[in-house]
Amino acid sequence: MSLVHPDKWNVRDGIELEKTALDVTKSSTNNIVIAGPGAGKTELLAQRACYLLETGVCCAPSKILAISFKKDAAANLAERVKKRCGKELSRRFESITYDTFAKHILDQFRLALDKEYRPSKNYNILLKDNEIAEIADKYITNCYPDYPNWRNIIRRNSELSNLLCNTVLPLAPIKPEESMQELLNNAMWDILLRKMENGESSLTFPMISKLSDYLLRENPYIRKALGMTYSHVFLDEFQDTTDIQYSLLKTSFLESKATLTAVGDEKQRIMGWARALEGVFSKFSNDFSADTKRLVLNHRSSPKLVAIQNIISKNLEQNSIEVSVPDKWGELDGTCEIWAFESSEDEAICLADEVINWINTEGIKPRDVCIIVKQQEDIYGAAFKNRLAEQGVQAREEKEYQDLLSEEIVQVILNMIILAIEIKAPDSRKVVIDFLFYVNGFDENTKYQVLYEFEDQLGIFIADLNKKLIVFLNQLEKVLLNEIIYMIINFIDKSKIKNSFPQYSRGNYLDEMILNLIH
Repeated sequence: MSLVHPDKWNVRDGIELEKTALDVTKSSTNNIVIAGPGAGKTELLAQRACYLLETGVCCAPSKILAISFKKDAAANLAERVKKRCGKELSRRFESITYDTFAKHILDQFRLALDKEYRPSKNYNILLKDNEIAEIADKYITNCYPDYPNWRNIIRRNSELSNLLCNTVLPLAPIKPEESMQELLNNAMWDILLRKMENGESSLTFPMISKLSDYLLRENPYIRKALGMTYSHVFLDEFQDTTDIQYSLLKTSFLESKATLTAVGDEKQRIMGWARALEGVFSKFSNDFSADTKRLVLNHRSSPKLVAIQNIISKNLEQNSIEVSVPDKWGELDGTCEIWAFESSEDEAICLADEVINWINTEGIKPRDVCIIVKQQEDIYGAAFKNRLAEQGVQAREEKEYQDLLSEEIVQVILNMIILAIEIKAPDSRKVVIDFLFYVNGFDENTKYQVLYEFEDQLGIFIADLNKKLIVFLNQLEKVLLNEIIYMIINFIDKSKIKNSFPQYSRGNYLDEMILNLIH
């Protein structure tokens, strides 16, 4: 593919960027971009990726690394880059989460860790506080009989998780006069790394980040290799970056030649409860000598809504910049109303009736309606969902599905099912074909005969899957759903999935995702 001279490169797909965004897109320095909702932060990163790849500023074999806080954000950015600059160039654009980034480092360079901190090859991942607590209850008394009353000090499961998060590696030697919290922290690392009865380590994602951070601090050669792999690094939704994640970021790239671009908005910082680092923009600016840029356009909201947002922003932050709207809006466009109710039940019923009215009279599809709740969505949502159900409209709480639906294996399973049911489903077919070609190592050099034979095999499988789905839809028995999911996994080949996606190659993570989908 021929390259474009930087002076002749144009923004892709007719997207309009304000001048500051365009300057950042073509910048050769570290930048932190502060922008509110609707300012086009993700689009800026997508266009910057196109500029770097299409002009050769990021030249092969160097790659661009984009790190997001959530899986769906990472997937969205990757898809946008692929759409903007094509499949070939987007192969050198890696869009992942902080957790995945840390796991890649640990999995690839695990053997470089001191034996004392080296987890087993097939370590398990602990996702919930109660999983850590169950291990502590089972092993601490046996492995550390001198701590019989530890539960009198550590009463809540979350306290164990916090202990692990607050760890500084390498661990200081245990001294009898230290506090029970410090003694227990060292004990838990010891147990989780080495003393599980099955011989397999069990780690939380913060532990994985800390081990990766420690590995890179101790091994400059690996740190150098990381810097040589990625010439540019993007950091999306940067305001939610935790102290642990920021430490890994600094260790990975502070002394490298990589150019970093961070985007976010301090006013959208909602993850303080999950250790989001306060003042992270200032720290990044100081540590990486980054220029601070601000975007002032809101492409998403109408003028009336932006006026309200400006008032709220001024109350939150006196020096907040006045945001404006692009010319596509009329001066009086937009509606903002405040509805007051006597109770949450009255509110839920009224809102549900309004949604039903939109569906019945305006033709809005149910899946295009999203209700944002400040807190306790399970309590508030019950009355709302019950009212919708009375009118034959189904609703679900998205939070519990969001991360699951962002998983590559879940996406391909669901699209495989759609393809089997609808037959003509071009979008699903593209997802399935791209996934299968990737795990099988097919590319433009693969012989046509091999591709044709594989297409035939897929057609036969889809027909068999269709028959199985018809039986399931008639009986709706869980055992049949279980058979369908594993029928798809076996067709793809579990070993190929693990070999192609590092996040599925260790421990039981892949099996957990499959079970979560079934249940």
